[in-house]
Order: sequence, then structure tokens, then C-alpha cells
Amino acid sequence: MAPTRGLLICPATIGRYSLSPDTPVWILASHEDSWEVEYRDASGRVARSGVVECPVPRPPLVQLRELDACFGLAEAAFDDVHADPKNCFVIQRCRAHGTLFLRDTRGTVAWYERVTLLGPDDGGSWVELWRRYHGMSDDWLNLKGRTW
Repeated sequence: MAPTRGLLICPATIGRYSLSPDTPVWILASHEDSWEVEYRDASGRVARSGVVECPVPRPPLVQLRELDACFGLAEAAFDDVHADPKNCFVIQRCRAHGTLFLRDTRGTVAWYERVTLLGPDDGGSWVELWRRYHGMSDDWLNLKGRTW
């Protein structure tokens, strides 16, 4: 098996590293109930349920619209609640349901936008909220199933 990209979805210890979910690893081999993975200069086994292969596909728009029918609608369907030009994000409220979305501009050389449905557990200041989601990998956001 050629090494493939993987993503930890639960805490794991590999060698001397204590790793948190959303840590990228290399999957080296498949075993009956585990993956052999590599992180930096260490390798070890992680339960199959603790790693997913990457890239994690984006959830289909149909699935996201089950969470809120406003996913993927034009800007006219939303009101801006907070705009942060410094960090390139906007918090928006959909007019139809009143739910909040984070519209985050990401990238370095090439910029792209991710839209995440915010939930009742998403508290704190707008910047703290943005930092939390902006710090998550695209694969992790796709896995959570609330981002387009």
C-alpha cells in the first residue's frame, strides 16, 4: 500500500507525540482493526475508527439544506450581522429562519470561501468564533458536515 493522507478524528499517541483530532497523518498500512500511521518521525497503530482517509469530500448541498434550506442561496437571502474586513469574514443571518452562518475567506495565494452553519454551542465573540472555525482544516470541516 502506498502511503495516503489521513486525518485523526480522535486523540492518539504516536511515538512521543500526543495528537488531537484534526491532525494530518500518513496512512502506511491497513490492518484488520487498525491503521499503521506516521506522524513526523514516528509511526504507530490507530484504531480504524480514529482515522479517515483524505481528502474528505464536501457534504452534498442537499444534505446541508436539510440542516437549513438557506445553504447555497444568493447573498440577498442573508443580512450581515458582523463584518470583519481585517480577518476577511462575515457573520450572516438568513432572513427565512434566523439562523447564523459564518462566511469565511480562506487561503494564501488563492482565496476561497467556506460557509458554515453555526449552532447553539457556538458562543463567544465573533472573532473567537471565526478563529475556532478558521483554524480547522477543510477536511475537518467537511467531516463535521456543516460547511459548504
